[in-house]
Amino acid sequence: MEGISIYLLSIVGVVILFVVIELVLPEGQLAKYVKSIMSVVLIFVIASPLPSLLKNGINFSFDTSADLNESYLETVQSQSLRALENSLAEDLEENGILNAEVQVWGELENGAIKISYIFVEMGNVVLTGDMAHINKNEAVINVLIDKTNIKEEQIVLNG
Repeated sequence: MEGISIYLLSIVGVVILFVVIELVLPEGQLAKYVKSIMSVVLIFVIASPLPSLLKNGINFSFDTSADLNESYLETVQSQSLRALENSLAEDLEENGILNAEVQVWGELENGAIKISYIFVEMGNVVLTGDMAHINKNEAVINVLIDKTNIKEEQIVLNG
């Protein structure tokens, strides 16, 4: 890219020099010769990269690799996991399981969350309505399995 900018600056410089000389020169036979010489110089400046292009060839390949911004990916993954945690906590509440603190461990793969583990803090869990006489651990596990399609071994209950 630096070569292109130097090339363009040289063309602009020659054109500006050509304009200044044309303004200074009086009309007449000498002005015609000077304009002709300046036109030839401008053609040489424009054609100057041709020998190196013919010698080295033109490379039209572009670098298609993209640098991934790791901090951005980590932020997206973190936000996706927090959104899933909130969604699972809401699902538990809708099923009569209150005060469950859900923490999801996983990573994004092709735009989808691959869950490694779900940790649930059960210390403050309260079952409401018809759920009051059911084993709260089984109730939490059943809701999480239904909502995430993970295996029971991937759910860790604490408390």
